[in-house]
Amino acid sequence: MPKFLIVALMLFTITIPVMAVDEDTASNNELALATSLPKDEVLWLTGDSGKFLSLQRGHLAKERRGIAILLPDIATSIINPDYIEPLRHSLNSVGWGTVSVMPAPQQLLQSKDSASDYTNALVERVNAALTWGKKNYRYSVLIVQGRQMAYLIESQTKQHLQPIDAIVLINAKPAFTQATTALSKQFPDQQRSLSEQLTALNVPLLDINQTDRSGTTPHLPLRAALAAKQQHPNYRQVKFLARDNYVAASKSIYGWLTSIGLK
Repeated sequence: MPKFLIVALMLFTITIPVMAVDEDTASNNELALATSLPKDEVLWLTGDSGKFLSLQRGHLAKERRGIAILLPDIATSIINPDYIEPLRHSLNSVGWGTVSVMPAPQQLLQSKDSASDYTNALVERVNAALTWGKKNYRYSVLIVQGRQMAYLIESQTKQHLQPIDAIVLINAKPAFTQATTALSKQFPDQQRSLSEQLTALNVPLLDINQTDRSGTTPHLPLRAALAAKQQHPNYRQVKFLARDNYVAASKSIYGWLTSIGLK
């Protein structure tokens, strides 16, 4: 069994159910995970709410191309074996440094202000990673998995996130169901509204999807049509028919980034 899968299983074993975890316990979990990871890759970043765990790897190719910030899906980890961990390693060989960021605590989604609190924590973490990465790299790319982008679209539009050169979506999904219509617009919780807001973003966008995952396939033609209608200059959609297309995904990301001038 690959090493990163073993470590992922260890993480899931030590994680306490979300509703029972307080802030101190979450930090302890990150400390426990950090002891099982390569010491030269462990990176503690700090935001307003304290430090959080990340993993960094430098570029291995002759050319230094940029920094890729990987944000795993909600309730997963920085060593998520589904795309995040493979991409964290494979992009190094084509000149990209990588930083995988621990997602914000899921219990923030049960707080009074729910999605806003969660989004603020996400923005804080992504910005801290970007600040770190931009010290050594010219270009910056955000690779976002699952539901996370639905919570970040407004922040990107209003420039709460630091400037980034491109966004890569990995199986993008809507936010969890919101309590009001206003919140549903702010944090799109339906596929159509998510697609409308994504394709309206003024940033190059690579949309990677696995078509064997339920609920995704019917909405991809709509998203592509919306991008064409809005004349998005740098929207590209990539479809994979099955899981474990990590090598192909890495090649798609590298090729697309090169095609938009990030080389």
